[in-house]
Amino acid sequence: MRRKSIDKRGIAAVFRGMAKLNAVQRAERVVTFLMGLRNPKIATAMASRGFRTEDLDEGFALLRKVTPSLIAPLPPGGLDETPMDAIARWSRTWLPIASIALRRRAPELATRLLDELEAVPTLAVPTFLDRLDALDQPKRKGAMSAMGIEARSLLASRGLTAEVLAEGRRTVDRVLLYAPVANPNDWSSTAFERADAELWSYYLEWSLVARLAIKERRLLRQLGFRQTTAGEKDEEG
Repeated sequence: MRRKSIDKRGIAAVFRGMAKLNAVQRAERVVTFLMGLRNPKIATAMASRGFRTEDLDEGFALLRKVTPSLIAPLPPGGLDETPMDAIARWSRTWLPIASIALRRRAPELATRLLDELEAVPTLAVPTFLDRLDALDQPKRKGAMSAMGIEARSLLASRGLTAEVLAEGRRTVDRVLLYAPVANPNDWSSTAFERADAELWSYYLEWSLVARLAIKERRLLRQLGFRQTTAGEKDEEG
């Protein structure tokens, strides 16, 4: 049986149900929605209604804006190795090896990947990893760029394998996750409410677009929706 299109009464019911959700529940809805977009059928349906990569990026950015108050400073002595220590160790170990491997054999790559990293030591690892990822972007859709393949192969031969690079990225992510808030007073309740409202406005727009664009109940459930027709009881919240 095909799902009926949601009508004005159905939209009103959706809004009433969602109004009952608290900030954490709303954020959970957004996460479920964004992760549901991994399904190619859902992504295709949403793309047909104007949903683009930048809209996906906006969702994650808005979600990130409602989380600063949840980030706490590291407890004194709470870890054997702090995230900053770990990233410094990765930098001391692998960036010199990358430099030695590239300077003679691939000077253009060396410049692209390593130039001026010494000037910003705290950003050296994420900058290096971001530059390396950028080399992988194809000039034509469908294949890694030749320069990216050359860089990965040469670095892997010196020990900078995909696993080691992934470890570097995880180390960078740990720094971002555990970095203390510089001034907790900067994150006021007003700022949180504004960020929460922006996130929820984004969700309301695209969730209603999804309800109109997608007909399969199974796909709607993957996005976190449980209402199946305009006339059925709203189960949101």
